Formats: sequence, structure tokens, C-alpha cells
Amino acid sequence: MNLLASIKVALKALLSNKLRSFLTMLGIIIGVSSVIALVSIGAGLKQTIAGQINSLGSDQIYVIPGDMSEGGGFGAAAGGFGLNKLSFSDADYLKERLTGYEGIVPIAESYATLKRNNKELKQVDVIATVADCTVIVEDKVVSGQFFTAAHEKGAARVAVVGPAIRHELFNGDDPLGQQIMINSEKYTVVGELEERGAMMGVDQDRRAYIPYTTMRAQGVRNPTTILIKVAEGESIPKLADAAKRALRQRYSSGDFSVMTQDETLNMVETILGTVSAALVGIAGISLLVGGIGISNIMLVSVTERTREIGLRKALGARPRDIRNQFLIEAVTLTVVGGMIGVVLGYAGGIMLNKFVPSLEPVISLGVVLLAAGFSAAVGVIFGVYPALRASRLDPIVALRYE
Repeated sequence: MNLLASIKVALKALLSNKLRSFLTMLGIIIGVSSVIALVSIGAGLKQTIAGQINSLGSDQIYVIPGDMSEGGGFGAAAGGFGLNKLSFSDADYLKERLTGYEGIVPIAESYATLKRNNKELKQVDVIATVADCTVIVEDKVVSGQFFTAAHEKGAARVAVVGPAIRHELFNGDDPLGQQIMINSEKYTVVGELEERGAMMGVDQDRRAYIPYTTMRAQGVRNPTTILIKVAEGESIPKLADAAKRALRQRYSSGDFSVMTQDETLNMVETILGTVSAALVGIAGISLLVGGIGISNIMLVSVTERTREIGLRKALGARPRDIRNQFLIEAVTLTVVGGMIGVVLGYAGGIMLNKFVPSLEPVISLGVVLLAAGFSAAVGVIFGVYPALRASRLDPIVALRYE
């Protein structure tokens, strides 16, 4: 029997038990769809984060608390457990000791609930910084003004707010000169920022800038980041090394990290790659379960069709014809299940994109081919034993089987 005839016989056998064939494929469908969804979402997330970091400019250096080189992770970099030893004065310290920079700005970010009258807006990104942060920060004021050096010096309770705050707390009315509550303290709105949309899934319009001196008066004395903008034509690695040497005069090497854009991207890719690999490994377990299910069903099929196998052998079918038929059935189940899984996995990524617009799933031809090849391999691996068992049946014994 040639290959085409074997395929036709295999398909006919599978279609004669549609429900059982579908249930057998279900494990493969779930496994492949999970893997495809995770891979496409991971690739999309990596692409989105890389694009957003690149949009910040390659001329920036980040000084953050904690030692990222020792595997401290984001928690250590954020100064977890109160270990953040950086201070706002470090920005002035670096300004005195470095050259070749355009600006050095300390930033302390926290989330707070903003209130006005009987309205409130939760999880607003409150950024405490200096008046000249606009040298680095790209947020632009469309009405009013950014807070001034005088506001900073006097620890004035003033705020520059994003458009989401205007819409949510002021019903779209002009917020300038009006008061809002931030952490139960009154602040006067002196400026409004332009609309920016979402970045990495975070609403950039849901933010407010206040003088760091005001935040410091409330007990917040540690910046979460010190941004250094490199002057045009200057060496980024050279300035980063100079910043490290300067800060080592004040702190031990484990108290801070100085990272360039390339280092930040590499760190993000490493973390996302590790997480994605772990999740894909977990999802791959369902492929293993699906393969075991296929092997089990194929063994049941061999038992059910023992007389058919004996009759075909009596009529001249060779052992390899029987083997190929059952092997093709197993491979067909896994490949069809794999293709359905690819479609469902990518559809799942698209559905997630509806809820998180900035996260667009990315799927490549290589991933599809890999899924199809892996599905076929599962069919071959778990279909070999049932196929060999069927091919080795004695035709006389098989014909007598009841």
C-alpha cells in the first residue's frame, strides 16, 4: 500500500470516531495553544518594552538602588525592604563630579489616590522631582506652567497633572488654580501635561509632578531613579563608568546600579526570556499528557480493530503497511490538533490585546513550523509502540479474535 492510500485509510478511521478523535486531540490543542499564546505574547511584550525604552532615548543613563549585577532583580533595584540608600543630594553630588552631561535629575515615584470634592482617582503615578527635570523628562506642559525653582525651594504644595486627572476629577474643566488632595494633603494645580497615552501598559496621562522638597517634607527622602542625560557627542559608557566611580566614594558597590539603555534592554530580555521559558515548559506538560492520551487511544484502537488487521494481513497487507497506517493516524491527530492550537493560541493573544492595547502578540512562521514539527514528533513518539504492536499481530490469531 502506498503512502497516499495509507493516509486515506487513516483519515477514514479517524472520521469514523469523530468525538473520540477530537477528545484525543484536546490535550495537544491545549498544549500547543498555551505555548503559542505565551510565545507570541512574550515576543510582543519584549518588542513593546524595547520600543518604549528606545523611545526614551539612547542618551540616558539610569542610577537605581540595589545591585542588578548580583541578581537582585527589580525588587532590589527598587530598594526593597527599605534598603534604598540613594538620596536626592546624590544628583547634586554627581553634577559636581561629572562632565559631558546635559542634565542630572532625581525622581521618586509612588502611587497615590487623588481626591477632589466627592471624586477620587486611584493609582495615580505621583512623581517627585526637581524643577529643571524637563531637561530630561519628555512630558510637556500644554497649559499653565511646570513648577518653578521657587516652588521647589519653598517646598510648595503645587502639582502639574496629566489630562486623565482633568477628565476624572474636573469633568474636563480647566484645573489651573484648583486644589486636589494627594495623600490627604492639599495641592494647587499649576500646570497640565499633554496627552501621551499608554506606555508598557501604564497610562501616562494618569500622573502628577510635585516638587521633591514637598515630598521630602512628608518623609520621602530616597529617589527611585537618578536620570543622567548624556550630552551630544559624549561617550555613554565613559560617563556611566565615571558615575560609578563617583558614587563608590559614597556607597558600596552593592548599594546602587548604573545602567545604560543597552544594559537595561539586555536585562529585560534576560528576565522575560527566563519567565517565558518557564511558562512554556509548564505549558509543555499538557503536550506530554496529550501524547500519552494519544498512545492510550491508539492501543485501544488496535484492540478494537484486531479482526480488521488480521483480515488485511490475510489479504496481503505487509506489516509495514499496518504500521504506517496506525502511525499516520497518530501523526494526523497531533498535527491537526497542533494547527488548531496555533490558531487558538494566536486568537488568545489577540483577545488579550483588546484588553491591553499596548501589548500586541507577535507570531513568526518559525514558531508555527516549530509547533507543527513538535506536534508531529509527539505523534511519532507516542504512536510508534501502538503501530508496532498492530504490525506484529499474527493474522491467524487476529482473525479468531472476538
